[in-house]
Amino acid sequence: MLLALALMLQQVPTPTPVASVTIRPAEAAVAVGDTLRLTAQAFDSAGRELPDVRIRWFQAGGQFEGTVDSTGLATAGAVGALRVTALASSKGGGRAKTAFAVITIVPGPAAAI
Repeated sequence: MLLALALMLQQVPTPTPVASVTIRPAEAAVAVGDTLRLTAQAFDSAGRELPDVRIRWFQAGGQFEGTVDSTGLATAGAVGALRVTALASSKGGGRAKTAFAVITIVPGPAAAI
């Protein structure tokens, strides 16, 4: 019985911890009303990309500058700066890591001259 338990434990893969996260683009400028697709990648301590990672998106600060949804789509609201955080965690557990991006929201083009 102990041998069977030992064999089962050997077959369970240990989760690779997330060592770092990057967001692309980390900085951008968009006009009011425009959208921007952000992407995040998680890496292990050897610099290899981790494919089985959960990414959650958050925005910091006020709601007027814009929003970011659960897929990383940022929508510009008002002139200012939208600060976005990506939180990456291994699906097998372990400590999550964060990365940050800043999207500068600029005025749209003039409607009339």
